[in-house]
Amino acid sequence: MTSSVAVWLLAVMSAAGGRAFPQAAPSAPGEGAGSRCIACHASFAGRKHLHHPVAVGDCDACHRVQARHLEDGARAAVTTPEACTPCHEGKPAGDRSHKALGIERRCGNCHDPHGSDEPHLLRKAAPELCTRCHTRVHPRPAVHRLASAGACLACHAPHGSRHEKLLRREPGDLCLDCHGRRIASGGRTLADIRWKIEAAGVLHKPARQCLACHLAHPRAGPDGLLVKPSIEEVCFSCHEASAFPLAGPGRRVHPRTQHPVEGPTDGLVADRPLTCATCHEPHGSSMEHLFRFRYTPGDGPSGQPCFVCHREGGGQADRRAPPWNEQDVAPPGGRR
Repeated sequence: MTSSVAVWLLAVMSAAGGRAFPQAAPSAPGEGAGSRCIACHASFAGRKHLHHPVAVGDCDACHRVQARHLEDGARAAVTTPEACTPCHEGKPAGDRSHKALGIERRCGNCHDPHGSDEPHLLRKAAPELCTRCHTRVHPRPAVHRLASAGACLACHAPHGSRHEKLLRREPGDLCLDCHGRRIASGGRTLADIRWKIEAAGVLHKPARQCLACHLAHPRAGPDGLLVKPSIEEVCFSCHEASAFPLAGPGRRVHPRTQHPVEGPTDGLVADRPLTCATCHEPHGSSMEHLFRFRYTPGDGPSGQPCFVCHREGGGQADRRAPPWNEQDVAPPGGRR
């Protein structure tokens, strides 16, 4: 609030002496209707952000006040016909509108028409404002940084969008705004997914459809970003589980190699179970069958991906054997 507005409000309130103004007929817009209104409606005067008509005392810009409101304060004597649309014209971008707007465009569901301490005259800051309606999304234990931070507007357009879920862009492009570079998160470094996709000689078909495998508002736990409770269940959503024979309780094997695809211990990563992603890169790879490991196809140990973990003649291979995206291809622009 500017100093000139503050002085104006104090002067008006002082003149009122804490009493309602004498009854008077409603004034025409621009005749200082605010000087009559502020004596009773002063609660929003100290807010950080004031709606422009409030700041200049032009209450009639939005309200139509009948004389009896000045006599007995009847709320029914004040109407706000099409209060927002004369100034805030236009429809929400796209063919999907936020339900909070409703058919009657109830802007006041999210915005305070007089003033607020929040930017854009929001009634509350996100995510508190959003979760008044979206109760199942947040708060919940979340591992996605934007979700846990409550940064709803980083991904969603608040009024409308041409994309599902009011997303600001197509899901694949939107995700790569952040995941198009390496990200330090929770003591580890997340890979540059854009580079994995662009550099891949073999691309996993759903790699650009992030929400086919991932949740934007995740669950708690190490696999909380997946649409299913485990990596195997995500894979079996497309790759029929029945095609992978059971070799024992909770131990399915690959139909061609008979290699386990699930188990208690990953051969390369400590403290992680064996999954499809132990051998296969879920986004894309320079190797056939989306193998994670760099090798030269052919006969002998050097030509077989098995020997990344299993040495010829027994024994463990060097567990530092790199996945393809660390050494096989130089990433665009030198990114790693």
